[in-house]
Amino acid sequence: MDPSGPNSDRLYHGLIWIPGVHSDLVRIAGAITGPMVIPPTVDPHNAILRLGYEDDHYGDNGYWGHDDGTENQCRGVGNAFVTLTIDHGRIIPTPPAPFDLVHSATDANGFPLNPKWAWQQHHPGSLPNADTQCFPLPGVFSNTQCTTQAPSIDVPDGWNAFWCAQGAQHSIHGHVNWLPATWEGTVSWDGHSSPGTDDDYNINVVPPAGEGLTVSSGGHIHSEFDSDETIDHFRTPWWNSFHEAVDRDDASARAMIDGKFAIVVGLAGLDCEHGCATELHPVYALAIHVNDNPQDDTWAIFVRNWGNEGYCSQDQHPLDTNRMAFLLPRPAATAVNVVASTFLTNTSEASGPFVSLVSGQGAIVEFGLPDPAKGARINGELHLQWTVTPGVIAVFRPPLDTAAEALGPHLVEIEQRLENLEKQLPPDARRAMTNRLARARSFDEVTPSKLEAAQPRLAHPASTRAGPDPHKAQRDLERAKAICTAFRRSIPGMPNACASVPQ
Repeated sequence: MDPSGPNSDRLYHGLIWIPGVHSDLVRIAGAITGPMVIPPTVDPHNAILRLGYEDDHYGDNGYWGHDDGTENQCRGVGNAFVTLTIDHGRIIPTPPAPFDLVHSATDANGFPLNPKWAWQQHHPGSLPNADTQCFPLPGVFSNTQCTTQAPSIDVPDGWNAFWCAQGAQHSIHGHVNWLPATWEGTVSWDGHSSPGTDDDYNINVVPPAGEGLTVSSGGHIHSEFDSDETIDHFRTPWWNSFHEAVDRDDASARAMIDGKFAIVVGLAGLDCEHGCATELHPVYALAIHVNDNPQDDTWAIFVRNWGNEGYCSQDQHPLDTNRMAFLLPRPAATAVNVVASTFLTNTSEASGPFVSLVSGQGAIVEFGLPDPAKGARINGELHLQWTVTPGVIAVFRPPLDTAAEALGPHLVEIEQRLENLEKQLPPDARRAMTNRLARARSFDEVTPSKLEAAQPRLAHPASTRAGPDPHKAQRDLERAKAICTAFRRSIPGMPNACASVPQ
């Protein structure tokens, strides 16, 4: 409940999941502030208590022996235990905290759909502010006056930690993570961070009525995915064209996606390096409606169940599901046919898509994935032909708050500050650094196996966990070496910045 030792701010906590109360495993310390009520709507078959533990290496966690802890803080104190008292029939209202993530609908995976912060629910028209509602409190995000959901923390180390601390507004220089969630709405391109930073693709989505925004969000939910993990390996037609557009310039990228409707599935949290704005990072799955024509309705899609959180982080975030699905909306449809389906993957263990009509809503498209440790991904495009009820206008997009994009300040990210620094290099030195970090694209070439029927649904929504990411650590070190070499190990205004970076 109150661990000590290195990294105890983000590791070593006991976790609990109570059905109908928590959307994911949360820290026990944040869950024992008072009685909790299991709603009568909970399916008895899903009324299962889950316990867990936050760690970076699970090989020495088990029931076979006692762990004394990193500083012997657990020596001689006995085994950990949890005691629950169940009181049947009592109704105890529990007011939510400002940064509790709440929802009234779920997506095709059982994840929260367009969730909002409890502050928005109880203060319509107002957005929560972590700087005033969480950071002044002891324990910050483990304080139940900020959130009762005890999110996890992913912050950088080494060279990245040094840069993410520059100009920081508060003590957390990274990500505060809640649970997997989905936002849908119109999207816009927000840039490609340079290979010298994290090489992420950045896309913003404007939710229908501003759900999930904070005062720092700039009117949208920001989403990111590492191109090293995703699009650099895609060669299906639409994704290859989008990759080429991004490499040309931002205007070409915007021309392909701005104003399109999209469904974005990712790890929901706050990017507190960038003002504690709401973010989906990593993006696990993305479906962009690139052609709205009932006779050739086209969706560009990629799915996976793993990913990192970019420059100001250090962990890999596996998603414990072997199924990923989207509900592609078309309320007036009475039938759907697959006109064409072009998908590629990096493993023969991936499967899909399977498309099935949902009367009055649209169609569900499903994919199968192996264990997250396999690093599987699927990319491609789906062409559908709809039969719609005569005389019914086939409008499926939710009403969008057109003023939402104007809310809040636009923040300068650490990646942009580093890119501005790179621009100070002489052209030859900058070109040499770019060439040093360049990687040849290796393409996914396997056709996913045919998914004949819907995969079994989970008894509970999938949860995420965090663990070491050796690939990211190596790539971050390569970037640090390249930048230090380019500046001859003397960065303007920061003469000691490269002292800890090996040559």
